[in-house]
Amino acid sequence: MKNFLKILMKKLVSIVFSLIIVTNICIAGSRILATVGDDIITTNDLEKRYVVLVKTNNLVPTSQEIKAIKLQLLHSLINEKIIIQEAKRLKINITDQDIEESIENIDRNQNLPKGSFFKHQEQYGISKKDLKEQIYVKLVWQKILVDVIFPTYGQDSVSDTDLNEFIAHNHPSSIRIKGFIYQFNKENLRLLKKLYKAEKGNLCDIKKLKNITGFIPEKINSSLKDIKNSKVKQVASFAKEDPIIVTTEKGDKVVVFILCEKEPTISEKELNKIREGLKDKKMQLYTEHYLKNLKKKKPIKINNI
Repeated sequence: MKNFLKILMKKLVSIVFSLIIVTNICIAGSRILATVGDDIITTNDLEKRYVVLVKTNNLVPTSQEIKAIKLQLLHSLINEKIIIQEAKRLKINITDQDIEESIENIDRNQNLPKGSFFKHQEQYGISKKDLKEQIYVKLVWQKILVDVIFPTYGQDSVSDTDLNEFIAHNHPSSIRIKGFIYQFNKENLRLLKKLYKAEKGNLCDIKKLKNITGFIPEKINSSLKDIKNSKVKQVASFAKEDPIIVTTEKGDKVVVFILCEKEPTISEKELNKIREGLKDKKMQLYTEHYLKNLKKKKPIKINNI
């Protein structure tokens, strides 16, 4: 019996050793670069993506740039593995027909004959299988965006306040400011107290302002860029509501600025373009946050490229 066990152990060791040799032969030309859960990413996977990227963009990167590009591509492949695994967890079903229709839509949207997109990709070494896998990941991600990320975070439309704040910070000449300015002697601060105690509805009515202070204020109607007082300009740029009172000193005077209105002077078309850009930026942050959380839950190991 003991002899039998010895012979059996020898055979098992021999078999395991043989499997190790075979495995090493299989991955000898394709080293494992990363593991994402039970999935692996090899040097072959990365090299295929790298070759396609370089060819399609006519790149001639330096050795230093090659490393940076490959590292970025590796993280992209890791994201794809995570997305696919998440799709399985969420039981998202993408059929072959969905993938074929997506490829056909690319041809249709570019007014090209059926199959043109695949032929174009094929010349860069992308097989039909590779193309379908990439389209699958894209469709899965779109499904996650629509069914999970949008409902979780909300589409978070950009408010007029967000829009005005962005334009004020990036295009101050395209924001028109309307309001009033007072200049009080420092010893006459009781007038300032009266303004702070006044109802907001009275602050932008010139007649009511005269009744409150006894003085007629100077009107302001100019672009944000043209306002000279730096404190007034800064507060007006980021004010989320109006009216708002801003005070600053100028020699022996206290300058009081009442912001009554802040509005962009650019076209509706340009406003919509900026709004969509801000919306995309928000959604990008949400998707990055979602992916980051998924990565925390996955055992990910990255080897040297």
